[in-house]
Amino acid sequence: MLILTLCCLASDSKAQGEQQKIDPTKDGIAEFAIVALGPKPTRKYSKPEDGGEAVMLLAQPGETPPAQLFFRSGKSEDKDGRWNALNIPFNNPSTLRQMPAEGELRLYRKLSGEDNFGPYVTLPAIPDTMRRIFFLMPSKLDSTPWKESPKIRVLTLENSDLKDKNFILANFSSHTVQHAFEQKVESVAPEKIITYRQEEVGQLYKLAARYGREKKIIYNTAVRLNQEGHIQLFVLYDGSPATNAGREVGVFRMVIPAREVEIVPNR
Repeated sequence: MLILTLCCLASDSKAQGEQQKIDPTKDGIAEFAIVALGPKPTRKYSKPEDGGEAVMLLAQPGETPPAQLFFRSGKSEDKDGRWNALNIPFNNPSTLRQMPAEGELRLYRKLSGEDNFGPYVTLPAIPDTMRRIFFLMPSKLDSTPWKESPKIRVLTLENSDLKDKNFILANFSSHTVQHAFEQKVESVAPEKIITYRQEEVGQLYKLAARYGREKKIIYNTAVRLNQEGHIQLFVLYDGSPATNAGREVGVFRMVIPAREVEIVPNR
């Protein structure tokens, strides 16, 4: 069973005696995370001629997303800038980090068998104070879904629809999903995002998601609010039934910590 921790985002605080405020210059740095979402490839095995034990083969280029993407930094990024690597989790959580560029971020992949890099995807610029999660998803679902440049889905945590929420569900799959939170049931269409905010710390909440005529369960779990300052994020994406327990909808889960801010005394 997955136990989720939901709570409100950090808010302004007041101290008795000396008044305090949040220093906006301390949390004005743009932050981002990148996650690749998509179907896992079917496992393939070798067939030894001597009849020995079969060995699982590595995924072929394009069957999975690049494990790393690269960007250039320096005075002349197009020519002489040094290459920097970004690890790209595949259906697994990532961490927020400072945006390495003031404008858009052009990411490259290392070309197979070569010491060269080719353009892969470009992330749009992030305004100061914003936190964004970029989800890379296959532009088409075939035998090599990651061969071509992926499409991008973006969540901006400071967006008015997401701010101060402690549970976010984004349906980036191609299926309409029925979602239940306690007694409330909603139909979540593709590309739709729903949010919840709960205040009862220690309270247990039930939630579930299902899809299709057969009403296949995507998840069925409970939520206990037992911490402060975190967001629980669920993202649905198109998966392969062969590698996703017979379901066409996969689920990605990530805990987003509250942004740390520095409290300074008024002067």
